[in-house]
Amino acid sequence: MELRRRAALGFVAVAVTTALGAAALTAVQSSTPDREAEVVAAPEVSAALPNATASARFQVASFNILGSGHTDGANPRKGYAKSPIRLQRALQVLTNNGIDVVGFQEMHGSQQDLWEKIASPTWLTYPLNTMSDSSGHNSISWRNNTFIAVEKHTFGVPYFYGKLIQMPYVLLQHRASGERAWFVNVHNPADTFGNAEGYRNAATRTEIALVNKLRADNPTIPVFLTGDMNERSDFICPVMKGTELESAQPGGYISGSTCTAPPRSQIDWVTATPDVTFWGYQALRDTLVKATTDHPIIIANVDIPPRWARSRGIKHVVVVSIEGLRSGLIGADAAAPLVPNLRSIRAKGASTLNARTAYERVTPLPNAFSLLTARPVHVPSGGHGMATATDPGTTPHAVTGQYMSSVFDMVHNRGRSTALYSSDPAATALDRAWNATNGGGDNFGQDNGRDKITRTIRTTGDGLLVAQLRTDLNVRPAAFSYVQLADLGRIGARYGFSSTQYQRAVKTVDAHVGRIINAVKGNAALVKNTLVIVTSGSGGGPGTEASLLRYQVPILVWGYGVQAGGDLYAMNPLVTNPGAARVAYTGPQPIFTGAIANLALAVLGIGQLPRGLINRAQNLTVFPRG
Repeated sequence: MELRRRAALGFVAVAVTTALGAAALTAVQSSTPDREAEVVAAPEVSAALPNATASARFQVASFNILGSGHTDGANPRKGYAKSPIRLQRALQVLTNNGIDVVGFQEMHGSQQDLWEKIASPTWLTYPLNTMSDSSGHNSISWRNNTFIAVEKHTFGVPYFYGKLIQMPYVLLQHRASGERAWFVNVHNPADTFGNAEGYRNAATRTEIALVNKLRADNPTIPVFLTGDMNERSDFICPVMKGTELESAQPGGYISGSTCTAPPRSQIDWVTATPDVTFWGYQALRDTLVKATTDHPIIIANVDIPPRWARSRGIKHVVVVSIEGLRSGLIGADAAAPLVPNLRSIRAKGASTLNARTAYERVTPLPNAFSLLTARPVHVPSGGHGMATATDPGTTPHAVTGQYMSSVFDMVHNRGRSTALYSSDPAATALDRAWNATNGGGDNFGQDNGRDKITRTIRTTGDGLLVAQLRTDLNVRPAAFSYVQLADLGRIGARYGFSSTQYQRAVKTVDAHVGRIINAVKGNAALVKNTLVIVTSGSGGGPGTEASLLRYQVPILVWGYGVQAGGDLYAMNPLVTNPGAARVAYTGPQPIFTGAIANLALAVLGIGQLPRGLINRAQNLTVFPRG
């Protein structure tokens, strides 16, 4: 075919060949493939080193736009306008739904030329009309203000009669976060000219080979595969078995040798490797889409956790909230005999003694909800609404009128275990919020049920609680454990936060923390993949929300690879040490304990809470930069 070339665009096209998928094409009719091209990034991209300090959030889509050959010829398909009108509508669909990157199918020649005119420079596209007409059919488009193209390639995929058609894969860099991802977009043959099952199977094997090669070359870069596969379970099951790819549509999973495809799946797919978190899926066929094409547009909301976090290999996070723990006790040399373990993990880990509780409340229960949901307390501020110090007998979902996702949801929905340990009677409210009755649906992979807390342990004192936690860490450690130690706050409230009884309780709770750390250090299966975070839901004592001793709390982070002696404010220039000030949610922000939710998810390789507001970009790090 004649190669249509664009005029000078600031990049170089280099002819290359590939053996990818060659074995998969045995018995497929041989043909001369279109020329394969690798496009080297423009100078501005080559110089743009990825910072990858925050999570990437965007929307990806797969969109068969119904080629002009179906509507513009002598026998146009009934019920559809000519392709120029429909292409304008396709652009409107992308705009209406906030799509950032899309894999097109059936973008025929005249549509390629028109797309360049109406979409550029807002949308950049590859290969479009820079190669043969057939190569442009499955072009990938991305918003220029969201992504930078780093690399652009094509590879041969068998289509009708096994003829190899060049289809694109591009490496894009997310401008806001610096994260990079591969996007592969394909169209596997339908039975238009007879049974094409064998050609589809060969195409799928070729696509599997490419995905695996991209992962092998750089396992830290996520891979997306989008396209019209003209198959449901016959596509997704081989792909899930043969690669790390998972479907954006919930309900598809592999269990042993058994594959379960997502229910009511389409023939159009959005898939990605597990370092991508899908938190929304639509097969949209609204009025505008129906007037545009005979396919739905498949849309998925995407989070990619920051590379600095997911590359650390953390598999377990233990958050220990000590009610009534005052920062001054840890920092004061005079109090050193009371807190040797807390001072030790501060010296060996990253910390601040000047974190903040929620602005609105300085009591443990509201702050527990903020820590777990990454939200403020007050509903008008986007908060969870659980404002009382004692169990109010309801849920944040009922108070706010919308479901409040938590760390428990995000971890549990990924098929990993969660645990709640508490000696605080008010923790009944935490268990109720995410139990089998009130927990939300599972929108990722296998449905793991509505009860988001795998294991709940409640005791009347800290000693039994810590003993059970230590046993569980050795036998069945949860991916995420939230631990509330309430004795110190109770004793301080009863005897005073300057009393001898309180000081003894400080020493006791410090010993509990030491036992937890020793349980991790003494277990070879945990020591290099576990993060322990110690904080407080209240500094305790008399006073109001405006009392420094109550709203100032510590955050101490200990674990393999954590920056020893690190000051969390110095390590994270996007937050501001507030001194003694009480700071709300506008202007320069301190480190709120609510940041722990998205920190925990980031190091577990899970994207941010979908509507969490605190540390929403997951850019609070506890590891050395670089």
